[in-house]
Amino acid sequence: MHEHYEILGIDPTAKRANIILAYRRAKQTFAEDSLAIYALFSEQERQRMLARIEEAYAALSRASSTL
Repeated sequence: MHEHYEILGIDPTAKRANIILAYRRAKQTFAEDSLAIYALFSEQERQRMLARIEEAYAALSRASSTL
């Protein structure tokens, strides 16, 4: 679970609102039209990171909804 927080760049004590903001920020960072990411990552790497972001958000959303 700790890895999910790292992927989104947030602290494990983050509240639901912070998780949502971090998720949105991460998605924007790895968006298809992000020029900075385009220069650093291949399309396959970008897609893989987006999948990890989605997985992290889903896991943390489930965990925060049970609190």
